[in-house]
Amino acid sequence: MREPNSGPTDVVSADLYRSGRKPAEIAALHGLHFTYSGLSVDWCGGSISTGAASQTLLRTELRLLGALLETEGEPVHTRALIRSTWPDATHEITPHHALRAYVQSLRHRLKLLGVNGKLVTVPGVGYRFVP
Repeated sequence: MREPNSGPTDVVSADLYRSGRKPAEIAALHGLHFTYSGLSVDWCGGSISTGAASQTLLRTELRLLGALLETEGEPVHTRALIRSTWPDATHEITPHHALRAYVQSLRHRLKLLGVNGKLVTVPGVGYRFVP
């Protein structure tokens, strides 16, 4: 398990970390910032940043990003992303093209921050966020 990067506002207690929860989940539960591979995520404020630049995410984009970060660089199947991003929806209501649209939107926001090529398509599987 990867330790979250700590800073003055990014403190996660060792006890919480050892609880077996993913770093992104801990951060989201406690309203903290979480930094992963140079990308800072503010779960409460719904924004991502790198250095001086930041982007506000839609709630759906934030859930999508959270699902991708929880796997720490491993591919996430499309069906799992749909379940994580739209937990109350059925497969018929939330088709794959809606997921693709949000992935494209998230990629665009990441590109505006200079974070290119981190959100990649895994053919036949789904997507992954490359550390």
